[in-house]
Amino acid sequence: MLDFAKVRAYYFDPPPEDPERIPAREELYARYERRRFEDRLLRGGDPEAEGLGPHGSLIGGPGKPLTLFHGFPELRARLRPLPLRWFDHSRGRTPIMPPGGLEEAHAFFASLSGAYLAGMRDRPSGPLLRRHFRSAELTRQARSRVADSGILHALLGLTDRTDVPSHPKVGASWEGFVIRQIVQLVRASPEQCFHWSTHTGAELDLLVLAGKRRYGFEVKRSEAPRLTRSMRSALETLKLDRLDVIHAGTERYRLGERVRALPAVELAGELRAVTRRWPEGP
Repeated sequence: MLDFAKVRAYYFDPPPEDPERIPAREELYARYERRRFEDRLLRGGDPEAEGLGPHGSLIGGPGKPLTLFHGFPELRARLRPLPLRWFDHSRGRTPIMPPGGLEEAHAFFASLSGAYLAGMRDRPSGPLLRRHFRSAELTRQARSRVADSGILHALLGLTDRTDVPSHPKVGASWEGFVIRQIVQLVRASPEQCFHWSTHTGAELDLLVLAGKRRYGFEVKRSEAPRLTRSMRSALETLKLDRLDVIHAGTERYRLGERVRALPAVELAGELRAVTRRWPEGP
């Protein structure tokens, strides 16, 4: 139940901006109504004639014209983006359930979705957001990766494509996007996909098992990647049949035996041709 007294209090005395605080529902209503009132003034309109702000029942109280909304204010209020340290929150990465179990985990992510993705159409539920944070469809290890780059950009407050290249999380955006395309193109099931890492620091972004064959994928934001010690370790330890290093450039070239650099723009044609010969997953 909406507390109208709190809505009016938040309207006339809004609290200071604090990215660490999740705004109350009443605060979102007040923020949305205040924005409507100010926008109408800036456009040369008459807020009183439209019953906005203090001239409507929501803020002005009984006796004023009924305040009407188009949609739900808590879904339209502009919110600050999710802080980066929240994005890498330990509870989003841990494989251990919180004390309250899965229900508490879902409630935690539902609160993040409601607080920071309120204006997003078809915003994810708590369980879905948790799935994106844990990327269970891509790894069986505790690795935080948002598979949907659109959701990642919304969480980080990136509203324009020009904002992405200069953001510190551009690498995570590129990696998540490319890996999702690979998984879809090869039609791999969750049981076929893994992230691999060792205590020495070697890792592989994506390992896909296709019957007895093992395919590795490493994603690089650079345009001319080189063969690294980590790639050699993955190739030898996992006994990969092939390792593709997907990059942002335009050139395809060989990096070593069973290792090639492949431009992301060639993924669709290359992987579709290869997967016609792949056995079905378990």
